Amino acid sequence: MRVQLNLKPEKSLVPKTLLADDSDISPEQLEILLKGQACKFRFIADAYDEAHEGNQLLNRLIEANLQLNATVLVSSRPMYLSQRLSSFNSVFEVFGFDEGQQAEYVERLAQQMMMDSNQLEMLRRKMKDELRDLCRNPLIITILGLLCTERNPSLPSTMTGIYEDIHSFILEKTSKRLNCTDQGVIMDLIQPLAKCAFESYLIDRYALIERDLEACQCRAEDILQTGYVVMETCIGPHSTAPRYSFSHKTFQEFLAALHLQKMAPEARLEWLKGATVALNETSQVLLFLH
Repeated sequence: MRVQLNLKPEKSLVPKTLLADDSDISPEQLEILLKGQACKFRFIADAYDEAHEGNQLLNRLIEANLQLNATVLVSSRPMYLSQRLSSFNSVFEVFGFDEGQQAEYVERLAQQMMMDSNQLEMLRRKMKDELRDLCRNPLIITILGLLCTERNPSLPSTMTGIYEDIHSFILEKTSKRLNCTDQGVIMDLIQPLAKCAFESYLIDRYALIERDLEACQCRAEDILQTGYVVMETCIGPHSTAPRYSFSHKTFQEFLAALHLQKMAPEARLEWLKGATVALNETSQVLLFLH
């Protein structure tokens, strides 16, 4: 999709970006069609989250700055399109883990972990109340199940308390996997990862690349051991370098809050004065500071 529609396109670029390999349309025919005033186009951009960075042509197309009468269909994870939703007439969301599936998953999980009735009832109640949105992710349900059975049968009553318990659990497991002390994991992995989470959050980015990890002197294989970050499977044509995403957006927010908490008071105050992130988004990070 990197063809300059209002200029004469480079012919070698057209078949690579707008035409399928088995298309019967030649680049010359496509160029004529693109210039035609009577034609209406439907552009389909799959996996926007994998190729949106620096793709100004695609963003201009979405914002109707190009091909005003065209229909543009885009698929993406929601967080990557949040700033452009106003450009769309219709938005459809697909949730792959609904309440029925959650209930079925918890039943199986309870049997595998041999939860007692009190633990299971507590987990179900949390899932219906303050953790309702979070538990769309089966990873979170699994972690909460582990917390119920191995650490705190009652589970904390606040979101921050739950994340502190999850963090403590992750720290304990990571230390065992890497044969390292808790303090070593905090200094070598958690604090650098928290810095990455904070810096990427400021620019509304939810994935990390190798350059980000190198900047904080972390090895990808070690970061992956924490469970806070997972390697993405990228199948888009513009996906060449490995990328790493946070297991859940709230993990990024929690880690960003950890970094913010470690800042010197003067630096933290300076950041708050000049924060460029939207207030409702920033507040999610600030809630973890309480």
